[in-house]
Amino acid sequence: MTVKRNAVTGASIFLDREIIPRQYRVHLEDDVMREKICDICGHGVNPEDVVIHRIIPEEVARQAGIFDFRAATLCPDCSNEIHSWYGKRVYSMSYKNGAKRFILRSPAQMVKEYEATYRAFVEYKKRRRAKSQHLDR
Repeated sequence: MTVKRNAVTGASIFLDREIIPRQYRVHLEDDVMREKICDICGHGVNPEDVVIHRIIPEEVARQAGIFDFRAATLCPDCSNEIHSWYGKRVYSMSYKNGAKRFILRSPAQMVKEYEATYRAFVEYKKRRRAKSQHLDR
């Protein structure tokens, strides 16, 4: 497998596709029919309702030169909630006091913003789940 480094973010770019060996293909097909688990809240989700969520949106990742997308399997509720968080916490511009104006963030800065927001959301959901489990006892 040929690996190249992105000059902006330092992320790995895989140039070759990985071929799935024949003996594993049957197991993958069986796995499609099973109930999936949300990566964030841990609830079971029907395979038809699963949302494959890219942590960094495709357009931002492409601008940053990232081609190996990280994704999470989410339930519809967590998917809607994380998009709401992105809308409220990720900004494409920042205010510079010295220049007294707004300046566009670079693609690398946007990648960091999305990753930080996703991590904050996961931590929030973990605390909320732990609190609800504590109250159930």
